[in-house]
Amino acid sequence: MTFREESAMLLRWTVRLLLPAALAAAALADPAPLPPNPQILALVQQISPDSLRATVEGLVAFHTRHTYSDTLSPTVGIGAARNWLLGRFGQAGLPAGYFYWNGNWGGGPWPCRNVHGNLPGSSGPGRVVVMGGHMDSRTVSSGDVTGFAPGADDDGSGVAALVETGRLLCGQTLRTTFVPAAFAGEEQGLLGAEAYVDQLQVGSVQVAGMINLDMIGHIVHPGGAVDSVTVRCFSGGPMESSSRQLARYLKWAGEAYSGGLAVLLQPALDRPGRSGDHIPFYNAGWPAVRLIETAEDVAYQHGSLDVPENMSFSYAARVTRLAAGVAALLTLAPDPPPAPAVVNGGDGQSLLVSWPDTLPPPGGCMRLAWREAGQLYWEDVITFTSSPPCTLSGLTAGVTYALSLSAADSLGRPSPFGPEILAAPLAAPPPEGFETTSDPQGVDLRWQPRPEPAALDYRVERAPAGGTFQQVAVLPHPDSTWRDTALQPGVLYWYQVRTHTNQGLTGFPSPVQEGRLATHDQGILVVDATPDGGGLPSPPGDAEVDAFYQDYLAPFAVAGQWDRADSLAAGVTLSDADLAPHSIVLLHADHFSANFSADTTALRKYVQAGGKLLLCGWRLSFGAMQLSALAHHLEPGDFLYDLAGIDSVQVSPPPAALCGTAGAGGYPDLVFDALRFPVMGGALFYGEACWNASFPPDVTVIGAFQALAGTGSPFHGRPLALRGGGAAADWVLLDAPLFCMTPASADSFLTRALEDLQAPPSGFPMPPPELHPSSFALHPFRPNPFNPVTVARYEIRDAGHVDLRVYDTAGREVAALVDGWKAAGTHSVTFDASGLPSGIYLARLEAGDFSQVQKLVLLK
Repeated sequence: MTFREESAMLLRWTVRLLLPAALAAAALADPAPLPPNPQILALVQQISPDSLRATVEGLVAFHTRHTYSDTLSPTVGIGAARNWLLGRFGQAGLPAGYFYWNGNWGGGPWPCRNVHGNLPGSSGPGRVVVMGGHMDSRTVSSGDVTGFAPGADDDGSGVAALVETGRLLCGQTLRTTFVPAAFAGEEQGLLGAEAYVDQLQVGSVQVAGMINLDMIGHIVHPGGAVDSVTVRCFSGGPMESSSRQLARYLKWAGEAYSGGLAVLLQPALDRPGRSGDHIPFYNAGWPAVRLIETAEDVAYQHGSLDVPENMSFSYAARVTRLAAGVAALLTLAPDPPPAPAVVNGGDGQSLLVSWPDTLPPPGGCMRLAWREAGQLYWEDVITFTSSPPCTLSGLTAGVTYALSLSAADSLGRPSPFGPEILAAPLAAPPPEGFETTSDPQGVDLRWQPRPEPAALDYRVERAPAGGTFQQVAVLPHPDSTWRDTALQPGVLYWYQVRTHTNQGLTGFPSPVQEGRLATHDQGILVVDATPDGGGLPSPPGDAEVDAFYQDYLAPFAVAGQWDRADSLAAGVTLSDADLAPHSIVLLHADHFSANFSADTTALRKYVQAGGKLLLCGWRLSFGAMQLSALAHHLEPGDFLYDLAGIDSVQVSPPPAALCGTAGAGGYPDLVFDALRFPVMGGALFYGEACWNASFPPDVTVIGAFQALAGTGSPFHGRPLALRGGGAAADWVLLDAPLFCMTPASADSFLTRALEDLQAPPSGFPMPPPELHPSSFALHPFRPNPFNPVTVARYEIRDAGHVDLRVYDTAGREVAALVDGWKAAGTHSVTFDASGLPSGIYLARLEAGDFSQVQKLVLLK
């Protein structure tokens, strides 16, 4: 159809142009189209509607091009069509050949062929740009191999476009190999494209981009409206996929070659229920898009109406120019760069963007594309000619943006944009890595300085747990430590840090960390890290383990128990501030699947602050560090190395089983309890022992591996129980499950270890916390953590109304402990949480103008 014929058709059909919709869609994208490259523009202007028509009419003349139609006739069917098309490639000066693959027809294999051109690039055959269309056609019946199936628009138009593009690129010095591919088997399930993708993958060939042109010549909507000014571009997600990046690039770089087309990006792989030859490339992880007319009408597909007379070849030429311009850029331009390095600007409105020093190519430039995460279109594309870092400004604080880079060569030809990185500009974001460490004299705070140049100082804020934060220190950037010594014994404090910038902005706070004076005077805290099982003789149940330790700890002052399984279920983690009040921490991990690795930082800090630790468990290398092999070399930084100087451990596979320990250094023997664990065969499999040549001077061996008799085990006699310290132990380590030993031997070992650690006896008076300076005080609940009962002690200076209530973390009141007139002095009240779930609760005392909050941890 000539331009005059097309105009007459528009007038005859009295069609309404869809300019408002086209302009509205185009307005979604703010970036101005890339100005055309003169060399490429000169090429694409050679594309003529008449040449496209000639190819389409030539294909239509074969009556049908069904994939399984006649292959012997010289005038009808797919065989004649592909032979003619191969000659058409040759007439265009395009090196081409058949790509063979097997289909399936009539219950057996059927030899099939695509027609592929090939223009080699200087970078070699391992990277290609593919432009695809499908040469096969069909009627409404997919099995009809003889009916008239002209397939002019679907998809003679796409095949004509790739022939034209290949003709134009012949003779050009390409950087990346170009493959115009006319696929067969599309109408039977993308078979020809899938076969080609399989071969590319076997050959480890990478596809830099795939543009599928499928139906690019129809301009009349089913309702009669005409759209000759837009074209749809489909691409698979997610929003940051390489295919969506190619679609954005195609719109930005290609529209200037099209002669007025607007590319409408579609957030879908294809139309609902439909597909195309780009999909196998997308599924392989390669960037792939589909260009298709906007005015699609299924009445003109798969039937006798799909003829050249119902196409607009001037429109098809504009789409071809767009696609050819992009294909030329993809084959001539540099490879896409990596994702940018992005640093927050610190003012809530900017991001600092950097790229490798090797970019851009000599004489070239870098471009940055950015959009809001979740948006399909780029908001802008910015050109940078200066060295990084470069500033992207005018952004909105807290909004996440997707940023990517393109590198242009000295001729201004931009590479495809590389992978996106997500970043959000933040106004004075808090320092990262904020942590606290409690010791007997104070609390150390540490963080990582912010990288933003706008950072001026850091504001440290503190509050009694649950109270109001107040600023207690200002540290100039880049200082990253502060020590708090103005603390009251027995009070749990919360800390947070904010960044302050040279623009006067003070940002949001860091995550809250806890701290308190490490008084080590509140008795033993039992940390239950033994996983809950179904009960003996299988892995023991929680109640069985609790009863075991409660019985043997009865002679000692036990302040509380922390059940790790319950705490994790409640979203509570163990900190050194939780351990700091306690004289001794006893952690047991008496099952081979126990995992307390997340707690080792708190344990490490506790011991370094002078706390005493009794640690026992089955395969401590796994429990403490998640080491699962049978042999490990340990180094500084590993928990067991830093605690006890253990540099090598091995786990005994069957039959080298553990039947107990031989005590040393005044410690008793331990005997495996074969009666309670008959499933073990009289000994414990996968026991662990130290393989050290020697230990540090302050480490003493107090128990050795006793192997099952008759096994000749090399583990026999190896150390598995150690103590550290002088006359009194600082820590005791037993690399065996105490729960699995006979009651008598476990009792003897536990008693000896706690006496060595100088554990306070039961009933020993533990010092009360110091009074609050105001002479009003809510002292720490005991025990805490608790299950389900704990006791609060509070003091009031003056008689008056007292209100003590407990709230959950959502602020809901769960218990009113005190609500009435109280005389001056010391009072106590019991909190029974039997009806409450495990979790964190806040107890708030109010007496006159005084208010204080304590954190409670209920672990059931």
